Amino acid sequence: MSAASADYVRGIWSRLAVLVVGRHQFDLTNGWEGRPPAGEHAVVVSHRPQPDGWHPEASYHFAGSVEEGIARAQELAGDGEIGVGAGDVGGQALALGLIDHVAIDVVPVVFGGGKPYFGSHAGGHQMLEDPEVVIQGRAGTPPALSVAPLRGAAVGQSRTGGGVASSGEMPKRSW
Repeated sequence: MSAASADYVRGIWSRLAVLVVGRHQFDLTNGWEGRPPAGEHAVVVSHRPQPDGWHPEASYHFAGSVEEGIARAQELAGDGEIGVGAGDVGGQALALGLIDHVAIDVVPVVFGGGKPYFGSHAGGHQMLEDPEVVIQGRAGTPPALSVAPLRGAAVGQSRTGGGVASSGEMPKRSW
């Protein structure tokens, strides 16, 4: 990662108060062992409860739907921003109009497969505005794009390479 890209990502992550992720990412990372990778709190969107005895001291909150998860994140965030993870949770939040900005890291690597960035996004075609930020790096470029029309969420970045966010009347949410 270039110094310019690192500065950009560091700035986004320093503004995050809450990270909203799906159960799959939570399970893959073992919930970052009870320490959210960014922000003070994490909200996990899942139809399954928190694992028994899992880090009782951790500021992790479980929600049964994306709407419930974003609402809980807003309560926890105060004036801070909210990061929303990629995949199904990010795609659902985008389709529900809860995302104002999308931050994507583009890295020049071809894996030959993977998961859709926005999961099973049911919103159909959705136009993004021209990039607001493009940082040319040594091995990747993280563009930040506004979602049109804006409806209340913030700027964000996920540890796995992208994010969605929102701003407006609600506390800023990022991904």
